[in-house]
Amino acid sequence: MGRPRSQLNHDLPDNLYRRRDGRFYFRDPRTSQTFALGRDEAEARAEAAEVNDRLSRLTVRPKLIHRVRGCAPQTLAAWLGRYAELLATDPSLSAATLKQYRSLNRQLCEVLGDRVLTELRPHEIAPVLGRWRTEGRQTRGHSLLAHLRRACAAAIGDGWLPIGCNPTEGLRMKKPTVRRQRLTLEDFHRLHAAAATHEPWVRRWLELAVVTTLRIADLLAISWPRIPDSSGWVDDAHLRVRTAKRGVPLAIPLGLTLPPAGSWSIGSVLADIAADGVSSVWVIRRTRRRPNAPAGSPIRPRTAEEVFAELLVAAGVELQPGRTRPTPHELRSLGLRLHLVCHGREFARHLGSHESEHNADIYQDPRGAGWLVIPLPPRPDRAKLAAAVTAVTPTPVWKGG
Repeated sequence: MGRPRSQLNHDLPDNLYRRRDGRFYFRDPRTSQTFALGRDEAEARAEAAEVNDRLSRLTVRPKLIHRVRGCAPQTLAAWLGRYAELLATDPSLSAATLKQYRSLNRQLCEVLGDRVLTELRPHEIAPVLGRWRTEGRQTRGHSLLAHLRRACAAAIGDGWLPIGCNPTEGLRMKKPTVRRQRLTLEDFHRLHAAAATHEPWVRRWLELAVVTTLRIADLLAISWPRIPDSSGWVDDAHLRVRTAKRGVPLAIPLGLTLPPAGSWSIGSVLADIAADGVSSVWVIRRTRRRPNAPAGSPIRPRTAEEVFAELLVAAGVELQPGRTRPTPHELRSLGLRLHLVCHGREFARHLGSHESEHNADIYQDPRGAGWLVIPLPPRPDRAKLAAAVTAVTPTPVWKGG
């Protein structure tokens, strides 16, 4: 219990004090920091009352009504902990997605975790998310808002929030634009040539990545026989992969080629790998011994990303104004854009395992990387020309006399 207030301050609101010279100041009970308010008593009282009301909303101490009813209010941090447990039991979420959700949970707990969930309001959330926008990190702010919206919707379903009381309703953040630069076909050829100075797995990885259009983690986890830790394996006629994202099963023929990228096929690259004399169950593997990695050990995605960054420098790939450095994921986009021209839209969509046309369009967007050249179609024969003329010629209507 604090000491009683002095005769000078006994009639003032909580945390408001009067100095002997008549000036007022407010003391933050959480940090003991003081704020000068001048000599106007009415204005000082009003501002102190407003701040005290806001501080009472932020407190996590159970109110009397909740203690009488035997149900103390829960904070957002408490619900996010429960929400993380629910997400961990969802078999449809991959390990990478769960890792991303845990990161978003931590950031939300840091900035809003002490708020009482049922008293959280949009005007408290908006400034927190606006900070990410002002710092130029719109993608992170957009992800935080989307995750908080999902978490609050789940809280309604689990009984932590009343129906129709999602505090994120009405909040919007401008959808971020992807600034990562696309790879052009010329960039790929330069990267492929620069890979000659690295271990053989680097060039083979580039060749398989652009032809198969597999994501980096899926491609690096492919094994020769079928083993539990691999995402795919090689059989007599196909490269079989179950993608980590959405678990789509793909059977890619070994004879698949992509002439604009190079003369190799999936099968020819695999034959070169099998002939290198290294004993390993992994398709993409080290061929030379390293201090912490023996020959035949698998390549980690982070290692491939570091090597790819070195290749960009060695190949002299220049960044366009306003664009960020390409990542290995751009090999997938380049492959899909080339397959679109060579083999058609439907083939590119199925190979990319896209759920919708919208997702396929995102990968096929060149983002200023150059012109999308449409191949000249073959000249139609006479039968097709006659059918086309018939289809567009109106049928004469006979008007009887």
